[in-house]
Amino acid sequence: MDRPTFYKQRIEIVHAQNGEWTSQLNLNLDELTIYQNKLDEIKINKIDKNKEDDLNSLYEKIHLKRKEIEHLLLRIKANENEAVYSGQVHTRRISYEASDEYSEIEHELEQFILSFKDLKNDFLKFLNNDS
Repeated sequence: MDRPTFYKQRIEIVHAQNGEWTSQLNLNLDELTIYQNKLDEIKINKIDKNKEDDLNSLYEKIHLKRKEIEHLLLRIKANENEAVYSGQVHTRRISYEASDEYSEIEHELEQFILSFKDLKNDFLKFLNNDS
């Protein structure tokens, strides 16, 4: 296989994986919007004073998750741009699966998924206690 074909295939792999990750993170953003809207609805309907701290805590967690998603999306885009640039100038071999950046992003995504599940559980507990 010639070098241009090799680089083109590697870039396609990077693009596909990053597209998968980006789609998942965008779904998570949509889910956060649903949570935010539900909390807004609860707040409008006058929440009990003793649950106000829990509500504010969930607002803060949602805000932080949004920031985390924005950060991950930027890293994914930067990583893809680097792979495309490297492929275009043929300055180095792209070994995407073995790259440190790929591993770091993958690890961050795994941690994000776990913490997102925790946020979802906190949200559901809050809703059950509010009923």
